[in-house]
Amino acid sequence: MNNNWIMDVLDDLRQFAGKNGYVKIHEKLEELSEVAAEELAQAARPPARRTTGHATPSRAVSGQSRRCQDPS
Repeated sequence: MNNNWIMDVLDDLRQFAGKNGYVKIHEKLEELSEVAAEELAQAARPPARRTTGHATPSRAVSGQSRRCQDPS
């Protein structure tokens, strides 16, 4: 999903703050824009693949190994 609109909104707010003398808001929105750009870029990347080549056994929430149960 494309979330570029978030950056557009932050930029509009930052420009408004700058033009109207809201110095602290302008500064914080600049910082927030950097954080948002990083987070959105990270969310757009596919998840990292494991490179070890070794399978890890699945674990249940309790930490116990999952076992196949005999259906009979």
